[in-house]
Amino acid sequence: MEYAAVLTEGGKYAEARVVLEALMRAGVYGAALRLGNLLDDILGDTDAAVDAYAEGVQSGDAHAAYNLGALFYRDADYVESERYFELAREMGDTTEHPDFG
Repeated sequence: MEYAAVLTEGGKYAEARVVLEALMRAGVYGAALRLGNLLDDILGDTDAAVDAYAEGVQSGDAHAAYNLGALFYRDADYVESERYFELAREMGDTTEHPDFG
């Protein structure tokens, strides 16, 4: 994972993506979260980021669930957003999130 971070910091995003995808397929915890962050924050590929975060959720990564909730919130899909924020909380993520009432 550190190699992917070095690649990302060096602006080698395509290479970092390949490394993170391989790590995610290998089941390395946290790889899906980092891949989702790269895809959404840097490469602007929201659809691929959703897929990566969903993989992270399947692996038990509460932060991936939170980021998925944040992504849906940003896109004004409040039903899905609330669902994933709640799931993140159930999985152990304590990050503050919007109050849906």
